[in-house]
This record gives sequence, C-alpha cells and structure tokens, in this order.
Amino acid sequence: VNSVLSKFRDLNLDENLEFVAEDQKDEVIVSIFHQIKDLEKQAKERKEWAHQKAMQAAKKLSSDLT
Repeated sequence: VNSVLSKFRDLNLDENLEFVAEDQKDEVIVSIFHQIKDLEKQAKERKEWAHQKAMQAAKKLSSDLT
C-alpha cells in the first residue's frame, strides 16, 4: 500500500484530468485508483439510501404503534 501511495504523492489526479501513464503498470494503477474512488462513492450512496429506508421503516413502525 505504501509503495502505491508513494506513486500518487507526486501526481495531480483530478476527475476531469486525463493522466497519461508512462508505462502499462502505472496505467493499471491509475485505473484501479479510479475504480476504488467510484466504488467508495457507490458505497456511500448505498449507505445513505439504506439509512433513509431504515428511518422510514422506524417512522412507519412508530406511527403504527401509536
């Protein structure tokens, strides 16, 4: 992990910036980095959705009990 992170310290990675890798290994690393960011975003969205659904269920249960 530290060796991968050290490669990114000097890079300016932005979602709108197309990075041209010097070799195929760097290209794969950058691709995986973007995939990780996308998966983290999806996980956050799904957690928020699940939280909203849990809150809706709790409100409905509370309403039904009263």
